[in-house]
Amino acid sequence: MAEMEKHLPVSMNVTNQTGGLAGSNGMVFAMNKLDDGYTLAGISESNVTALVQGGWDQKLDF
Repeated sequence: MAEMEKHLPVSMNVTNQTGGLAGSNGMVFAMNKLDDGYTLAGISESNVTALVQGGWDQKLDF
């Protein structure tokens, strides 16, 4: 977040969501938040490969 704060005029807090597969709990947490413009989700390629390999039953449509 320190790198992002260099480019944004705000401080940012990180909430790590433990468990799940390849960050899936964090993605579900972010997807279930209201569209308020304040929630960001950082993902890696492991989220995409988990979807492709059938390890996660969610669909990303955004």
